[in-house]
Amino acid sequence: MLLATLPITFMAIVGLVYAWAWTDKEMRAVKVCGRSETIALLSVFAVTMQVLLLVVMFSFGIGRIERGAIELVSGFELLFFLLALPCALMRKGPVRWWLTLASIYFMALGGFVYLVSGVEF
Repeated sequence: MLLATLPITFMAIVGLVYAWAWTDKEMRAVKVCGRSETIALLSVFAVTMQVLLLVVMFSFGIGRIERGAIELVSGFELLFFLLALPCALMRKGPVRWWLTLASIYFMALGGFVYLVSGVEF
């Protein structure tokens, strides 16, 4: 299953890199106001944190993490998803869809990791 998700994961990470580049370009432009700047940075930061939490879950090995750590990481991932989704949808242009789809994908992947880890509900 991991090899089947690699192309989609690669595209989601490319979308995140594109969002970082677009956000940097927006920040350097004079036309960005305070609220738009905050939303832009918050959306990119939240999706980046989702990626880092998945890396933490995979790097420590799913079977070796104790139940409390998995639940904590999954809770933070849900928090960053709920933060990223509205902020990403408030953005303009193609970066809106890249961030939204990447956030949904990383949330779904985190959910699958949570299910595979054997943590009982």
